[in-house]
Amino acid sequence: FLPNGRAPKAGETFSNSKLATTLERLSSDGSETFYRGELAHEVSKDLSRRGSWFSETDFSSHRSDWVTPLRTMFRGREILELPPNTQGLTAIEILNILDEYDLESLGHNSPNYLHLFIEAVRIAFADRDAYVADSTAVKTEVIKYLCSKSYAASRRDEIELTRSASRVSAWRQDGPVPPPRVGSGDTVCLAAADSNGNVVSLIQSLFGAFGSGVMAGDTGIVLQNRASLFSIDPRHPNCLAPGKRSFHTLIPAVVLEKRKPLLAFGVMGGDMQAQGHAQVIANFLAFDMNIQEAGEAARARWTGEGVAVESGISSEARAGLSTRMHHLINEIGGFGGFQGIEIDQVGGVLKGGSDPRKDGVAIGW
Repeated sequence: FLPNGRAPKAGETFSNSKLATTLERLSSDGSETFYRGELAHEVSKDLSRRGSWFSETDFSSHRSDWVTPLRTMFRGREILELPPNTQGLTAIEILNILDEYDLESLGHNSPNYLHLFIEAVRIAFADRDAYVADSTAVKTEVIKYLCSKSYAASRRDEIELTRSASRVSAWRQDGPVPPPRVGSGDTVCLAAADSNGNVVSLIQSLFGAFGSGVMAGDTGIVLQNRASLFSIDPRHPNCLAPGKRSFHTLIPAVVLEKRKPLLAFGVMGGDMQAQGHAQVIANFLAFDMNIQEAGEAARARWTGEGVAVESGISSEARAGLSTRMHHLINEIGGFGGFQGIEIDQVGGVLKGGSDPRKDGVAIGW
């Protein structure tokens, strides 16, 4: 990337011939060569030279899983989220806690609504940080319970309407140490639907803007660094171990109405994703916004250090949060990026929404 020891100047050409060769090899030999062929050998050989624990056996034992989504009901619609090793249960917990409140009467982005939302987020994140890990490391019964309405009711009792809780614990207060917070990166969300009723919600993430910063041998491939979200605490289910997948944040989602797709969507942005899901779904189903309004409306974000709010949040709401003992922080950006498609089940019309916070577009053809 630095030919002749410097970055190319404007107008100069640059070619990554090693990556081009790798892509040609993948085109001709198929993806298997990356996991069990020459590419796997070359990458693992380079990693071994660097002292990495990642071996050729890790490549050859790779599997892709067809998973069963987590489900809950919110305002009479079914919300589908991805299970561990990602944070779908976090969005479900937030929505389950909020579902019994009269959000419509409280008003969108009112002080009371934002207070309840933030308290629900804090509870859900405590559980996320304690329990989300490789699916083999977390008991199915635990995840099912955390996603239940009965569990949400028990946690809802902890929320005071007039003040923020001084401390929020995960289910079982002796829960393990949380994993590290998610850093900066770059993520793409794609929602698609066709005239036959098929929908796709997909999220792909580069994570760190330059991956791990390690290029594998002569392959031209810059390796991913998602494994940085493992814990090294042996008590934690997300602790680094052979064959495990680390905790990550990507949660493309779908909403069903009468068992048919109503909404395919995603919100990019690390820790913001689950919070964004809850806000977008509440906007859409509780506050009766259209798909564009639901994704574009001003958001709040709990950061672990305090609450950040966008400029569209009123001064009255900010003051109301402060009087309820929320610590407001000044933070620009980091509020995620929404993409989504609403499927009109009566007229068959597809309605797209694209978040102005990030590059994106809603198109039909």
